[in-house]
Amino acid sequence: MIINVQELRERKEPLIVDRTFLPGEISLKDHLYILRSAVRFLGSVTPVAAQDVRIRADLSTQLDLVCGRCLKSFQRPIKKSFDLTYVPNEGMNFAEEIELSYADLNVGLFSKSKIDLNSVIIEQIVLEVPMKPICSPRCRGLCDQCGADLNFGPCACVKEHTDPRWARLAEIRDRLKK
Repeated sequence: MIINVQELRERKEPLIVDRTFLPGEISLKDHLYILRSAVRFLGSVTPVAAQDVRIRADLSTQLDLVCGRCLKSFQRPIKKSFDLTYVPNEGMNFAEEIELSYADLNVGLFSKSKIDLNSVIIEQIVLEVPMKPICSPRCRGLCDQCGADLNFGPCACVKEHTDPRWARLAEIRDRLKK
């Protein structure tokens, strides 16, 4: 969905967007997560200042993620509220280096008087995906030797691949157990 900033300014009132985007309309291009359900978007797009646009919205969806420990697929609900300001990037000098503050993280850029709402939604969903998704805090993962899923019990492989750097600490541990 494309928002024309010029038309938004002419209407002189916020544009209310209450829409459900189907998974085919929002293209997440990553094999580690996919949209499980439609994206529910409810928000307002308001012209502010001279040329800026403010987007305040709530979105919700369901993602399929891959666990970083056991490699099984699991679902995670996403519910997020955000408040962003978009400024035109025409006339900006990107060659010079500038220092950003924490407040600048809520600022986006648009060009040619158009804001692609699908891109805004994708950005907000991707920001909610953890760096290392875990299906459960109790997930034990896979054995580093044989690859068995440790969530179903201990593996049958022999664990004699201890790092020699830990040998001294193992001796101390054994003495403390006596």
